[in-house]
Amino acid sequence: MKIIAIVVTYNPDLELLKKSLFTYIDAVDNVYIIDNSTELFDATKFTNISNKIKFEKLGENKGIAYALNYGINLCADEKPDYILTMDQDTLYVPSIRSFPLDAFNQNIMAIVPVLDQRIKNIQPYNVKNAIQSGAIFKYDILKLIGEFNNNYFIDYVDYEYFKRGRNLGYKILCLPSMSICHQNGDLFEGKLLFWKYKYKRVFNNEC
Repeated sequence: MKIIAIVVTYNPDLELLKKSLFTYIDAVDNVYIIDNSTELFDATKFTNISNKIKFEKLGENKGIAYALNYGINLCADEKPDYILTMDQDTLYVPSIRSFPLDAFNQNIMAIVPVLDQRIKNIQPYNVKNAIQSGAIFKYDILKLIGEFNNNYFIDYVDYEYFKRGRNLGYKILCLPSMSICHQNGDLFEGKLLFWKYKYKRVFNNEC
């Protein structure tokens, strides 16, 4: 079974990206890094880690959905069975050497990790939504659902996609045997009618 990782980057912290890659590179056949960066950097700092890593620079920030679609289409000639999607600052904790692909059945579109390493010793369970980073998609179902929606630049890319899959009858299975950590989000300000508010998008627990 061939697993291809698609990693979307944007002006990444290169040391953190290297650290991230080391946590799952042994579990995949190849890694496609699709770079949205507006800044120049020396990609050999992480491409030299392994000959599995392929780097593709888009030249501008086209958003997460576009980059994911680009990577998935780019690796099609390899005939993958599964696609792992990752952000630049997501780490598998602990590192993973093989994914539990036997958890898949014909109704499962993706298996996803837990967001808290304290969750242990419980059975896999279905979830309604998940973040795409750290998710493993079954390739043939991924193609049936279609591409990620390019109208969503960053937010809701994963939620919209999983909703589409659920509407077709597919499920998302969360496996407590897999866990990730992710850098916290940034502080945003918003306005609703006459009220101003602040919120922090927390993608996951701190690494």
